[in-house]
Amino acid sequence: MRNTGSNYPSPNLTPEAFELYVKRWLDATGELADYQSKHLETVVTEDGKYEIDIIVRFTALGGASYITLIECKHWKNPVKRTDVQALLAKIQSIGAHKGIIFATSEYQSGAVKFAKVHGIGLVVVADGRSSWLVKGDERYIGRIVEWEDVPDYVSRIVGWLIEDKQDEIRLVSETHGQYLKDAIFGRQSR
Repeated sequence: MRNTGSNYPSPNLTPEAFELYVKRWLDATGELADYQSKHLETVVTEDGKYEIDIIVRFTALGGASYITLIECKHWKNPVKRTDVQALLAKIQSIGAHKGIIFATSEYQSGAVKFAKVHGIGLVVVADGRSSWLVKGDERYIGRIVEWEDVPDYVSRIVGWLIEDKQDEIRLVSETHGQYLKDAIFGRQSR
């Protein structure tokens, strides 16, 4: 998979602050009819109870109700295929329409393949410096760019939405919400 900021440290957030940061991104995706998001909701189904990090509900297409389940993995180790499978089981049990995993670590190749087959979105949350490219400036070759060298308009925390091909990623942040909105709807980004 293409580098998504792994040269930089993970965002310095507690697990709860990480979840709330992701919720803020989701809430900034734009106008959706009857949009609601809830942090740490317990959903009871016929086969048990599930605590979901973030649930997004909205209506579209003339009043159809949609549910997207969001899992936040504030981890150092890569997300495995079994973690994506667990989200798929929750989607099926709850009757949700979509699932997205946000992680502070990379994803194993089996997790990416499984997610793509089953329409589950994957986002790597990274240090914002990973979104700032410096062409032709030898001061930055092979080293981490310091924040004082980065313009103020660069978000301090960004996400990289993994696309169908493992080497394609799309920037996600509060100011770059279209790709995330497409992921919530299950549309392919262009």
